[in-house]
Amino acid sequence: MKNFNSTKKMNLKTFLVTLAFVGLSMSVMAQTTYVITGSGTQFSATKGSTAVSTNRPIQSVINDIKADASRTACTIQFGNGTNTLNTGENNITFDGGSSGTDWGIITLTGKLTSACNGYNKGPIYLNNGVSLNSKAEITGTAGGDFGVTIYSNTKGTLTVSAGRILSTSATSAGAIYNTSTGNVNITGGTVEATGTNQGSAILTSSKAKVSVSGNAVVTSVNTNSLFMGTICITDGGVSNVCLEITGGTVENTATSATAICNYSTGAVNISGGTVTSNGDVIRIHGANSTIKISGGTVSTKADVGSAIYIANASSGTTLEVSNGTISASGTDWSHGICIGDLAGGNSTIKVNGGIIKSSGKYGTIHIKNTATNLTVTNGTVSATNGTAIFSLGSTAISGGMLLAQKGYAIDNQGTTSVNITGGIGFAHGTAVTDVINGLFTVQPVNTAVLVAWNKAAGTTAYTSSSTKDIYKLPAAATAVWARKGSENGISVANGAVTGFIPVAGISVDGFTGIPEVTNNQLQIYPNPSFGELWVSSKESQVTDIQIFDIYGKMLLHLPSPASQETVIDISHFARGIYFVKTNTSTGTVTQKILKR
Repeated sequence: MKNFNSTKKMNLKTFLVTLAFVGLSMSVMAQTTYVITGSGTQFSATKGSTAVSTNRPIQSVINDIKADASRTACTIQFGNGTNTLNTGENNITFDGGSSGTDWGIITLTGKLTSACNGYNKGPIYLNNGVSLNSKAEITGTAGGDFGVTIYSNTKGTLTVSAGRILSTSATSAGAIYNTSTGNVNITGGTVEATGTNQGSAILTSSKAKVSVSGNAVVTSVNTNSLFMGTICITDGGVSNVCLEITGGTVENTATSATAICNYSTGAVNISGGTVTSNGDVIRIHGANSTIKISGGTVSTKADVGSAIYIANASSGTTLEVSNGTISASGTDWSHGICIGDLAGGNSTIKVNGGIIKSSGKYGTIHIKNTATNLTVTNGTVSATNGTAIFSLGSTAISGGMLLAQKGYAIDNQGTTSVNITGGIGFAHGTAVTDVINGLFTVQPVNTAVLVAWNKAAGTTAYTSSSTKDIYKLPAAATAVWARKGSENGISVANGAVTGFIPVAGISVDGFTGIPEVTNNQLQIYPNPSFGELWVSSKESQVTDIQIFDIYGKMLLHLPSPASQETVIDISHFARGIYFVKTNTSTGTVTQKILKR
C-alpha cells in the first residue's frame, strides 16, 4: 500500500507539471488579436473589449499596438471584418528597432487600402528585422510611378500565406518590393500588379531569396518584357538561389510579356508549379547564373517567344533540365529554349530528363551562339512543326529521344560534328540525313538509333514487325512497326538502347489507336499525354472541362477556363485511359485520351 500511494503521488505530480507545461505552451501559442477601425486621419484599436488606442493617426495606433504586444507575436486585423480600412495616403511602418526585436512575428488579416506611393514607403513598410505573415487583402492605389504595396527593407521574413497583395499603379515597382536580405515566401493567396508599364508583382533588388509554393498565384500584366517581369530580380551580386518555385502559378497575361526576369548571378530553381506567359517566360540577363528545372511546367503561348530565353550579357549561364515540362505552343519563332547570337557565350545546356517540346518552326532548342555547349543524356526533345534541335554550338547526344514531325531531329549549323553516343533520333524522310543535317558521328555504333519515316509515301496502314517506309542507322539496329498499349508507332532497338516512337495518323494491324480530337473548332492534345494536356478552341468558347476515369468517376473539373486555350496538369494521374468532356458554346465533345 505504501508503494502504491507513493506511485500515486508521483503520477499526480507528473500530471500537474505536464498540465502546467501544456497551459504555458498554449498561452505562448495563442496570439493576441488587435482590430483597427476608423477612416480619414482618426483610427482606433481594440484588444477584445479593451481599447488600446483611440482616435489617433494610423501610425500612432500601430505604435500603441507594438507597446501593448511587448515583443510577442500578434495578429492585426484591418477593419471590422467586413469593411475595408482606408488610410488615405498614409503609410504604416513596422519597425523592429535597433535590436530588430521590438516586434514579435506579425500576422495581418482583414482589408486595407492606401494611396501611399513607394517614395513614401508604400502602404506597408517593413524595417529592422520585422517578420510578417500576411493573410490580408492589401491594395496599393498610388497614382503615377513607383507604386508599391509592401515595401520590405527588413532582415526578417515576409510571408504571404493567404489573401491578396495588389498594386493598381500604372507604373509599379512591385506589389512587393524587397530591398534587404530578408526572404520573401509566397505560400498561398495572390500577389498581383495591374500596371502595364514595369508593373512587377515582385521586384527584389537585394540578395534575398523569393519562394513560391503551395497554391499561390503571382500575376501581372507587365508589358515591359525586355527589362521587367511578373517577378524581377535586379541585384547582380546574388550568388546563391534567388528564386525557388515548388508550386503555385507565376504568370504574365499580357501580350509579348515575361513572367520571370533575372539580372543576378543567382540560381533559379523550379521543381513544381506552373510558370507561363505570352512571350519569353523566363529571361536570363545575368552572367554566370544557373537555371534548374526539375519539375513543374514552363510554357509560352507566343508565336514569337521562348519558354526560357538566355539574353544578352548572360555568358556562362548553366541550364539544367532533369524533369518537368518546357513547352512552346506558338507556330513561328516559338522555342522551348533559346540562346540568341549575341548572348550566352560559354553557356551550357544539360538535358538529363523531362520533356521539352515546341510547335514552332525553328527549333525546340534554338542555339545561335557558337560558344554554347548542349548535352542530352535523357528526356525528350520534340517538335511538331519544325526542328527539334537547331544549333551553331557544340552538341553531344548520349541518351534521350529527339523527335521531329516536319523538320530535322538535329539541324547542326556549326562547324563541330555532333557526337552521338546514345539515344534515339526520329524525323520524316527517306534517309538518315533527313534526321540529322550537318556534320555528325555515331560512335560506338551499338548505342544509338536514328530513324526516318517516309510519310510522303502516303501509306497509312502497316503490319507489325514490318520495316516498310522505315530508314535507319546503324545497319545493325532494328526499327519495325509495332503497337504499344493504345499507341501505334515504331519500336527500335540497338544493343542496350530500346524505345518506342509514337506515330499519329497511321494504323498497325488495323488498329488506329487513340486519335487527337479536332472538329475544326476544338483540339485536345497531345494524345497520349505524358502529363500535360492542352484544350484549344479556335472559335467557340470553352465553358466547362471535366475529366473522368474509366469507371465514370470525375477526377478534375474546370468550370470556367480562363481562355480559349487551357493547359491541364494531369502528371499526377496514373497511367491509363481517361475521358475528357469539353462543353463549348457550340456543343459538347467527349474524347478518350491515354496518360503515359
